[in-house]
Amino acid sequence: LSGKNGDKMALKNIENIRMNVELMNETIDVFRDFYKEDFCEKEFDLTDVLDDVLYICRPQLQVKNIELCFTYDEGSYKIKNYIKHVLMNLITNAKDELAKKAKSTDNFIPYVGINLRQDESKFIITIEDNANGVDSELLDKIFEPFFTTKGDDGTGMGLYLCKLIFEKKLRGDIRLANAKNPTKFEIELLK
Repeated sequence: LSGKNGDKMALKNIENIRMNVELMNETIDVFRDFYKEDFCEKEFDLTDVLDDVLYICRPQLQVKNIELCFTYDEGSYKIKNYIKHVLMNLITNAKDELAKKAKSTDNFIPYVGINLRQDESKFIITIEDNANGVDSELLDKIFEPFFTTKGDDGTGMGLYLCKLIFEKKLRGDIRLANAKNPTKFEIELLK
């Protein structure tokens, strides 16, 4: 391609590369710091962490014309680190599936919804999208290492690493709360 269309496509590809490098850097940092006990002990405000993640992910979603909505109840959301990688992975997975559905479905309005709330003992984050969902025969496999539905474009380590982070570093759990209409992941973090 040449001219304006070629320039637009090149800029779009450069932006996609930049965003993927940022996600890879985040993943490398998580692996590097995973066994450092003091790193996990620092506290962060969960709304600030979500704002940081959305700042990084929002351009990826906008390029794919995906609507993003983040809501949360007022209050204090102090938490230990590592959650940022989990959130970025879930949002990126949603973006990939929404982009795939948007290519094959006319008049489709892709959507990612994020809700943060709390009760007396835990913080609850839900991330939902209106893509195609998770097929029932895959439900038991999505958190396994090297399992991917993305073919050569996936490593199968994203959700596995998310689950591992919860098992080894965070007090809480991550689960697929709803497989379709909407696809919804729920994160519970003990206070």
